[in-house]
Amino acid sequence: MNPILIPTKDIPPAGLDIHWRKTGKELDFYEGGRLLGPVEIDASVIPRGGIYLFRGRAAAEIELECSLCLKKFPLSIRTEFVINYEPVSFEPEVAAKEVELGKDDLDITYYRDDLLPIGEDIREAVLLAIPSVPRCFDACLGLCPVCGRNRNEIQCGCETDDEDERWRVLGELKNKMEDK
Repeated sequence: MNPILIPTKDIPPAGLDIHWRKTGKELDFYEGGRLLGPVEIDASVIPRGGIYLFRGRAAAEIELECSLCLKKFPLSIRTEFVINYEPVSFEPEVAAKEVELGKDDLDITYYRDDLLPIGEDIREAVLLAIPSVPRCFDACLGLCPVCGRNRNEIQCGCETDDEDERWRVLGELKNKMEDK
């Protein structure tokens, strides 16, 4: 992957507006899903005395696999991001210090050689917008644990004990308390 870089010399004092369409290959995109089109990026870079504010939106259509029924489904991703780019300090005593990071420090990316590495941050913003447990729809019933059929498509009639055995003792305790 070639990194997507913006030379700071190309950013005018009033800022730089960006309207891009990047492919998954250009962004080294997500291997667990498939992009159904380009990632659309609308952003601006605003200089502030050696620090650059990168603010924008990214949108993509991806194909995921439902974590319950394993069916593939499309998902629209829309995300916003705000990142501050600060130059890397080459002072040894600053680099060697242990510093506790605050909440605001998590939105800082460091740049060197007067190049802002925005590609990785766009990629990260899109990846973080993808659900960690994707579901084709909220009420997905998943697969039958007995026969493996998709319970959203067919009622198989298999008898399953949906009660988790680990909760049995607590259920018995509850019943004893209700009987008193």
